[in-house]
Amino acid sequence: MRNLQAGHGQLRNSVRETWGELFRLLIVMTERMQKQESFRC
Repeated sequence: MRNLQAGHGQLRNSVRETWGELFRLLIVMTERMQKQESFRC
């Protein structure tokens, strides 16, 4: 039972890290799009 809980905690941490990476990527992409729009003007 203890091993199962430890594995679940580890999974939750990896999921949180993955979401953090995706969020960071999203921010970078939006910044690039804004820069391209400003160049267009």
